Amino acid sequence: MKKILGIVILSLFLSVNTYAKVGKGELKMSNELMRYFIKYLRNEYATTFLISADGKFALYGVCGVKSCQGGPGHTGTMMKNCKKVYEDKCYIFSQRKNQKKIIRWNKKDYEFPNEDWNYNASVKAKYLKSNNKGIKNDISDDEIVNILIELGFVNKNKIKISKENKNPSESIVSKIKKLFDLHKSGALNEEEFQMAKNILLSS
Repeated sequence: MKKILGIVILSLFLSVNTYAKVGKGELKMSNELMRYFIKYLRNEYATTFLISADGKFALYGVCGVKSCQGGPGHTGTMMKNCKKVYEDKCYIFSQRKNQKKIIRWNKKDYEFPNEDWNYNASVKAKYLKSNNKGIKNDISDDEIVNILIELGFVNKNKIKISKENKNPSESIVSKIKKLFDLHKSGALNEEEFQMAKNILLSS
């Protein structure tokens, strides 16, 4: 009986702890952040999409197994990396669950239909190649943007392409260096690094 009670309490603790990591509150995505999120959605191996508390930075990892127990695709690892780079807490915006991408922010629980695909546990995260099956292929980028508008994460009247900051502050330069270190460690591939860097330069 005590063992069963212990399992129930542990399960409740884990569920509360996970919920505490999910973002809530007002959030408006920049154009660069939207593009990064669309890239995340289409990558079937992408696990959790994190956004900083101020909504100006994002990060996601990849994992070839159903439930990541460590490595760059694990939510806990990503949260540490996000805070290390951006020097602020990051929260869950979207997660992969049973091969589907679900927007979690503000308890929206919006679920995107997905293509059929298989996990790939034999390949390390940094070598995984996406076949763009994270969501249905017939869902266009414009449709994704419209969904984000309907959910309140994008201001329809303020969609524009931000200009890259040609003279970034010392703080941004420092964050890009930390991001590059993350890239060198294998946690981010070249494309993911460049997109995350563009978000920093446009913030």
